[in-house]
Amino acid sequence: MLQTLYKYLILHKKATIAGIGTFSVHRTPASLDFANKAFIAPVNRFEFDNDEAAEDKNLYSFISKEHTIEEREAMDTFGAFSRNLKENLQTQGAVELPRLGSLTRDVAGKITFRPVDPIASFYPNVPIETTSNEVLKKEPVAVEVEEEEVHAEAEIETEEVKSNLTKKEYWWIFAVVLAIAAIAAIVYYYNENGSLR
Repeated sequence: MLQTLYKYLILHKKATIAGIGTFSVHRTPASLDFANKAFIAPVNRFEFDNDEAAEDKNLYSFISKEHTIEEREAMDTFGAFSRNLKENLQTQGAVELPRLGSLTRDVAGKITFRPVDPIASFYPNVPIETTSNEVLKKEPVAVEVEEEEVHAEAEIETEEVKSNLTKKEYWWIFAVVLAIAAIAAIVYYYNENGSLR
């Protein structure tokens, strides 16, 4: 049952155990550590709130689908699991939940949770490669260009632009002539053959 609860918690980010409390998953996003020149990987951490919360009906349907049992049987099974967990907390004072952490009950009856350390090996920090200062310190190279070459290139560019403009200016005339010819053909057809009625 604990494995099913863990799976539900990972998928839905929240799981409530009646009489004990609510587990939730909080994600710390990736960040950039300028001092150590590294990207810090994202971390999922488990949190626990021992306030009484309403039962989660979705949890029961999830358990029934996972174990291929009726939802009523899933409610009974999960109820027995939560009662067993609560009894172990009262008698032993602590319960270990694999892959989640440990629950402990103090003298006053308050339940505290100590989560497992996140596994950093799945998401190692990525070092940032620095660029060489030699590349950044190079002086720009000056290039001398004669004025005549620049003037000749400018004339060639303006001539190309003018020739492109003259080609583009007359496209609409062809479209209008084609439209008039199409309209004339339609009028001629109806004059010779009559209407379509």
